[in-house]
Amino acid sequence: MKDTSFSVAKALAIFFMVLAHSGCPSWISGFVSMFHMPFFFICAGYFFKAAYWDNGQPFVERRIKRLYVPFVKWSVVMLCLHNVLSLTGIISGRGSELYDWHTFFQHVWSCLFNMSGYDNITCGAYWFFRTLLLVSLAYWLLGALLRRLRLRVWHKSLFIGIPALLMAVWMCGEGLRMTGVAQGGYRELMGLYFFSCGVVYRELEPRIRHRWAYALGGLVVLVVFQLVGWRAALTYTSTVGRCFSLALTGLLGFMMLRVVSLWLVRLPGKLVRPLAYIGEHTLYIFAFHALAFRLVSMIKIGVYHLPWSQMGNQMVVTYRTDDAFFLLYTLFGMAVPLLVRIAWRRYDNRSAMAFCQDTWRSVKKAYRDIMAASDTKDE
Repeated sequence: MKDTSFSVAKALAIFFMVLAHSGCPSWISGFVSMFHMPFFFICAGYFFKAAYWDNGQPFVERRIKRLYVPFVKWSVVMLCLHNVLSLTGIISGRGSELYDWHTFFQHVWSCLFNMSGYDNITCGAYWFFRTLLLVSLAYWLLGALLRRLRLRVWHKSLFIGIPALLMAVWMCGEGLRMTGVAQGGYRELMGLYFFSCGVVYRELEPRIRHRWAYALGGLVVLVVFQLVGWRAALTYTSTVGRCFSLALTGLLGFMMLRVVSLWLVRLPGKLVRPLAYIGEHTLYIFAFHALAFRLVSMIKIGVYHLPWSQMGNQMVVTYRTDDAFFLLYTLFGMAVPLLVRIAWRRYDNRSAMAFCQDTWRSVKKAYRDIMAASDTKDE
């Protein structure tokens, strides 16, 4: 039978990601931010195969197909909708200015060649696509360069991960930036460290006994870090202390979710299958949860009779953060992208093609009628 434990773990991690963006109380967002994004990089490293160092074409093609192509496609779609969303007030404030053709094409150009330039209001989490792609390719390339060294896989991973962490610390201490990498490259270095941790963990996992004890210990450490204020998130800027803190809490959080998922898969299939489905389609939630939040913002504006301008350029409406609207934000952020995907997949492709053809015929007919009317008027 297919092992769905990692799919379940990814479902838990994406839930925490959406929850952290939902305007929840700061103690909740601060706690989950210590591990929810590092989890995905560790998970990606866990499934890296050493055989890719001898034949990397399948790996590179898969990474481009699953990360670069969706990023460009969805980024350009949201850029096309930017002016509509701005004119209707669904997005407003800084960053919602109308695009002229030059600005639009520049954003598209940046998406194609630098994986940046996306709409920050509706696509704020798209940095993950770029970071994971660069991290995956960098790990594969560095591992291939170390191939001649007669070392075990997890030893090579240490040779890659530890220098990446030290470089991230150096970057934080000196305020350095990687020129040519959007947002400076700190996330990429930390992602490379966590990716390497995933490879090491996979190699050492069979030797780990009493994993529940490590998970419980990790939970205790996370709670302590939360209480004393040592928490850190995978932001594009950081400090030396937060860099070290994230390096530890990200790994402990991964172990915690891993153990919880192994326990959850023992539950009846009716409970496990929905979680596994969510975990297998996390990219859709990454891509569209911020847009789904806008639906809840409309509801909140109506409930509190707020001006439409409260939509703003933030993910959520910040008025009355002590209410329970963050739960509704979380529900919509996870459910709406998946429901839209399910509906689209079930839609008959032939009907979609017929709809496009009928629309094109109607546009051409309207154009001919307008031109004919113009010629008659001139006569």
